Amino acid sequence: MTRKIAPRVPPRLSDAERGVWRQLMRECASAGVISRVDVPVLVLYCRTQARIDEAKKQVDTFGLVYRDKKTGRLSPNPYLAIMESGERQILRLMKEMGLTPAARLRHQHAAQAADRAEVYPLVIDVGVLDA
Repeated sequence: MTRKIAPRVPPRLSDAERGVWRQLMRECASAGVISRVDVPVLVLYCRTQARIDEAKKQVDTFGLVYRDKKTGRLSPNPYLAIMESGERQILRLMKEMGLTPAARLRHQHAAQAADRAEVYPLVIDVGVLDA
C-alpha cells in the first residue's frame, strides 16, 4: 500500500494559518483525502479559520456588544460579524472538502454506488423488434 504524503505548508501562510494547516493535515492526510491539488482550498480554509480564531479572541475580550463613546448606545461588536461570516464560509468549505458528518456520508454513499455499478453494470432492455 502506498503511503500518502500530505502537502507541505505553503510559505505564504501566517503563523496562525500554519497552525491551522498542521492541525488540518494531522486530521485529514492520514485518511488519504488530501492531495496537492487541494492546496488552494486548504489555504482558504486555513486563512478563514485563523480569521475566525482572531475574531473570537476579540469577542471574548470585549464582549458581544460595546457602548459607542459618542452616542452612548450599545452596538454589536464588529468582530462578531467577522466571526459569523467566517463560520459560514468555513462550513461551506468543510462540506466541499467532505469534513462534515453529512458530507462524509454522501461521499461514502457515492463510493458504494460506484462500486455497485462496477459489479452490476447497467443493463438496457431494448425489447424485441417486430418484423
